[in-house]
Amino acid sequence: MLNQEKRTFNFDPSLIDEEQLFTELTAEEAAVIEGGNVLYLSSIKAVRTGGDSRGKDEPYLLLNGRRIWGWKSMSQGQTIGINQVFFEGSGTQNLQLWEYDPGPNNDDFMGSVRIDVSRLGSRTARFRAIVGGRMTAYDLKYIVAPKVG
Repeated sequence: MLNQEKRTFNFDPSLIDEEQLFTELTAEEAAVIEGGNVLYLSSIKAVRTGGDSRGKDEPYLLLNGRRIWGWKSMSQGQTIGINQVFFEGSGTQNLQLWEYDPGPNNDDFMGSVRIDVSRLGSRTARFRAIVGGRMTAYDLKYIVAPKVG
């Protein structure tokens, strides 16, 4: 069970001038005031392919249910640069990795990650799945940065 302590503060905003208010903001707080952050996807690496019997995968990405990248054929060990901003704003975003297979409803779900766009920095999302009895692994490098301009 989570125990949270309630705190009450008495605060008179007239005691602080505007300049002081904005000089003590963190980068994350400043980004929210300025209109949010950006989610930049830099690259995807096929650590281990196996989504289909040919030894190649055709991965694609969905952000909040909308296809944003793919499907390019990838071999094991191959890295493809994405190098694109796909989201501007704040909040938590849902990113899913799928592997394309011909035919209706044949695509393989490889995993998902929730990205908090208020947390600045470079990260790697790791997707691991058993598809058709084979282990498949992908690493996606991304950056959350303050929106500029």
